[in-house]
Amino acid sequence: MESALSDLIDRVRAAAAHGQRLQIRGGGSKAFVAQPAPQGELLGTTARTGVTSYEPSELVVTARAGTPLAELEALLAEQRQCLPFEPPHFGPGATVGGMVAAGLSGPARASTGAVRDFVLGAKMVNGRGELLRFGGQVMKNVAGYDVSRLLAGSWGTLGVVTEVSLKVLPLAPSEATLAFEYAQGEALERLHAWGGQPLPLNASCWVEDAGTARLYVRLRGAQAAVEAACRSMGGERQDNAQVAADWRFMLRHGNGIGMADVVRRGKGRMEGQVAWRGAPISPDYASMAGQINLNIESGQFLKAEPGLAKLLGVLSLQSLPRRLTLDFRDVFSEGFAFDFVRGDVRIEQGVAITNNLQMKGVNAAVLMEGRADIEHETQDLRVVVVPEINAMTASLVATAINPVIGLGSFLAQVFLRGPLIEAATQEFRVDGTWTDPRVTRVVRRARGADAPAPADPANAPPPGPSRLIAPTGEPS
Repeated sequence: MESALSDLIDRVRAAAAHGQRLQIRGGGSKAFVAQPAPQGELLGTTARTGVTSYEPSELVVTARAGTPLAELEALLAEQRQCLPFEPPHFGPGATVGGMVAAGLSGPARASTGAVRDFVLGAKMVNGRGELLRFGGQVMKNVAGYDVSRLLAGSWGTLGVVTEVSLKVLPLAPSEATLAFEYAQGEALERLHAWGGQPLPLNASCWVEDAGTARLYVRLRGAQAAVEAACRSMGGERQDNAQVAADWRFMLRHGNGIGMADVVRRGKGRMEGQVAWRGAPISPDYASMAGQINLNIESGQFLKAEPGLAKLLGVLSLQSLPRRLTLDFRDVFSEGFAFDFVRGDVRIEQGVAITNNLQMKGVNAAVLMEGRADIEHETQDLRVVVVPEINAMTASLVATAINPVIGLGSFLAQVFLRGPLIEAATQEFRVDGTWTDPRVTRVVRRARGADAPAPADPANAPPPGPSRLIAPTGEPS
């Protein structure tokens, strides 16, 4: 028995002996879907990778659970074969085991079937640490209860999937995507009508963008059948090269926010309701509205471009150290590790607003208030960096900020209780674009000091009772 599998079995047996929970995790790309959120000691499966058997002529492939999904799909593509149910990735770390455990399928699910329909066999370690095998590597291989298919969508509750055998299919020789301007009701009626006809329907997607409702229908099959369907169905035929990117987007980033690209190892919750006009997979940022509460512990920000991470990309402020030489260089570094990130974010017409966002790192706490335009990727933030002077400082800045009183009142209370904190605290204003932010240091005045001389109106800072804005470093 290979060492990685032996170690996994030992971990399960030890946990069973001590009554401990285990959180089974592959690449973690679909953790945001799991309800309730997984708990327990982390048990990773990514150490067991590789395709153990692949017979293109038999249309069967067997892979270990930790094998990257992208790697398996690339191998199949070399033989012009595929996983016809189009499993979504939701991040670069998607694995074969996670694909089966989550049981999620892509846009072709209605025509080709779900993940479970293509699982031929599986190996798993149950809660007692026993290695079990179900099914096999051929189409008709089950006598009795088909446990291997039951693993699809089980989210690790039945055991740790260690290896999976899957049925694959050849790539369709021809493909076309048609677009129709249908309202939602009419689109459903047309799809039902087409479903009763001998048409090579493969997938569909209805979206509403800028007030225009459109239904996209993808056809796949023999070239003659696809061409005949295009003539009989009508609609506007799309360029395959261009529309292929949209279908791929649904598979790679269907979660819209892309948490897997933003935070690593964090545990906690991001709760709330966010709505926008149009399709769930294609956020319309200008119409986005809602409320989000963040409470994430013990994680690390990754180096993520905004794109899918627009709702959280502003939090990491990763572009600052590339632009300016500031005293908090170690705080906003790429891969910034945090003890917690929490706060409330209100979204109105695509603008995210907060007055109580807190991040606690190793060397300092970071407090934020302000707004970020998600659509235009601009910001206007007040950022306060409080170094950890002693245990009292850590205790004060760890106190949750009530959104009713906001950051200003919270800081006033902190400074009253710890005068040394005020002297060491640094404040900055961050505006401009997310990719090229402009940072100015706010020179804080001691409480009770005389008011400053009037400033030139053309260069006057934003109104505020206790701060003067002076640039520090080279503007970005």
